[in-house]
Order: sequence, then C-alpha cells, then structure tokens
Amino acid sequence: DAPFTKMLEVSGSVRVADFSTFGSETTSKVELRWQPIEELLVRATFSEGFRAPSIGELFGSEARFDATLADPCNASTFPTLSAEQQQNCTAQGVPNGGFVQANSQISVTTGGNENLDAETADSYSAGFLYSAGFVRNIDALDVLDIGVNWYRHELDDAIRAVSAQFILDECVRTGSPEFCGGISRNATGNINGFDNRLTNIGGLETEGWDFTVNLRTRQFEIGRFGLDWNTTFIDEFDEIVPGVGGGFQSLDRTGVEFDNTSIVEWRSNANFTWNLGNWGAVWAVQYIDSLTESCSDFLDGTPDSLANLGVCSNPTPTEFEGFGTVPTNTLGSTIYHDLNVSYSTQVLGADTRFTIGAENLFDRDPPACVSCSLNGYDPSTYRIPGRLLFARVGLRF
Repeated sequence: DAPFTKMLEVSGSVRVADFSTFGSETTSKVELRWQPIEELLVRATFSEGFRAPSIGELFGSEARFDATLADPCNASTFPTLSAEQQQNCTAQGVPNGGFVQANSQISVTTGGNENLDAETADSYSAGFLYSAGFVRNIDALDVLDIGVNWYRHELDDAIRAVSAQFILDECVRTGSPEFCGGISRNATGNINGFDNRLTNIGGLETEGWDFTVNLRTRQFEIGRFGLDWNTTFIDEFDEIVPGVGGGFQSLDRTGVEFDNTSIVEWRSNANFTWNLGNWGAVWAVQYIDSLTESCSDFLDGTPDSLANLGVCSNPTPTEFEGFGTVPTNTLGSTIYHDLNVSYSTQVLGADTRFTIGAENLFDRDPPACVSCSLNGYDPSTYRIPGRLLFARVGLRF
C-alpha cells in the first residue's frame, strides 16, 4: 500500500537434478509481480530449463516412414543443378545426367538415439493484466480485463529429427558427410536407405506476444453477454540445424508449412457468450493465418510437375529458406465457427445441463497441402474435414 506500490513481490527458486546418464544440472527461476494500482498487475519471469531425453527418444526401435521427397538428382532437375551439385550427385552413385525417380515416396528410417544429450533452455516473459475500474461507471459493462504478454524461449540441443527433404537438398548442394552420411543409393541412383533418427539439432529460438480480452456486460432483459478473446502472434521461430563442416545454420520457420506441421504467425480464438436464466449459448470463432509451403516434387521440370499442372499458387521457382529455389504454394487463412446452446435444470436432485451444438458449423475444409505426406492436409494445424453435430447431457451430484 505504498505510493505506486499496491503490492510488490519477488520470488526465486533453485532446483538441482542429478541423472545417472546426464550428470547433474542446476536450474533457477526469478519472478517479479508488481501492482502499482488496484487495477494493474505487471509481471516478469526468467527461468532456466533442463529436460533429459525420454526412454522412447533414447531407445525407441527403428520404424519406417514413407516421406514424400523430391530428389534433386532426378533426371528432370539434374540439368538445372550447378556443375558442383551434379558432381555431388554422381559421387553418391547417381548416373551422369540423373536418374528416373521411381516415385515421390522414399522410405526413411526413424527411431531413438542412445547418443542424445539433454535439452537446456532459457525463457523470458513480461506483461501486464489490466482490470478496468472505470467500467463500473458505464451502465452497459460489468467486467473488462485486458492482458498483454511477451515471451522469448531459447532452447539448446533440441531433440527432433531434421527435415528429410532439407537433409537431401543439403547433401546435393554441399556434398557434406554431415548430410550425405545417412543416405545410400542403388545402382540406378534411387535412394534405398535414408537414416533420419532423432538428434540434437542446434536449437530453437522463438519470440512472440499473447493478447487477451475478457468482457462481460451487465444483466439485460434479453440476457448477459460476454467475450473471451485470445490471440497469439509469433514474431520469430528459428530452427538452428547442422550446417557444413560441423557448424550450424538458422532457418526461419515462421509462417511456413513443413514436415506435416506448421508455425502459424497469427492465431486467434474468440468466444461470444450469452446467458439468460437457465439458458446459455456460446459462439466460438477460430482464426488460423495463412502459410507458405514448398510446391516441389520429383517431377519438377516436366509437363506433369505440380507447377506445370497449375497446383502451385506461385509456380515460378524462388528462394525459399530451407528448401532451395522451388515453386511455392500458399495455404490461405482459415476460419472455423462452433455454436452450442444449453439449458440447465435440476433432475433427481442433480445439477443437469442439456447441450446441443455444432463444431465447424459452416463445414469449412482445411486448405490443401501439397507437401504433406498424408491426407492432403495438415492435421496438426487444421481440423478433420466435416461438420460435427452433437448432443450432450451433463450431471453433477
């Protein structure tokens, strides 16, 4: 209760962990919470992280995954390679002039790696939460909360498998054993072995902002209305992967579809609520920003390539970070709508709620993904196609 300090709190913690396989590690955390006035809370945090590999990441058995890959040494693209890159192809056993790629799916071996190191991280965040007191003087409003939070995470020795397409492209581009060591070919030049197990990549660095707005009106004759709005903006997402000669290189993955997943720059979810007596309704709107993907396949340079068939939104090959010079395709922004209506009452002494609703009310399909290996879309980013209708009864005793 001092001037400009309704509350001030500083907390810290230290954790010591000892692993038989990874030695000991000390991590710490410091957090600040400052409330200069009743309506405003400012907070900031710094923390260190440590994660030992899981049993599956260390000792998971071999598994085969048929990845959709475009081999640059294919005869359709071989003439477009530089003389050095053509030599890198022939050094791997590819006939001079390239080879005819049997199909776009190449078997890639995945699995655990006993040589993995632990992940370490530094995380920073800062932001504020403002509960507007002036709304008490507005007849229509009852609650208005606004929150803004910034974060940055720096993860070292991140455990993941590097993109198989990236490894293949870099192998042809550089001829470096860091990229070519796990790839073998048969006499025709087709890949017959591709080892892409989990490894410690250089790391991940990401930075972004979270925004929240919570609003409630006063009770009107027609009900009480509300809004819960959450938005995330990813300003940076860099994947630091092995480079030539044992070094590392940084790839910007923000707004990019790759490896059947994506880093969406903008995401937003808004829930509009209504309540009147025993009745309630929620209309939910989800926004997913547009993405860019590689639109290259093993038929590049032929009449049947994706670009020549008109599949790519940008058929002209351009430099696309981490993918080389390739045609690209844009996955447009997507909006989903959900709606449910509920009625609450007492049944045999239990609080009972009857709900009917629809998810993906307008039956929005996910954008077609030409680089995704399965289903023609990215299920980690978008919903399963189709509208879901449901009815639910909940009882609380």
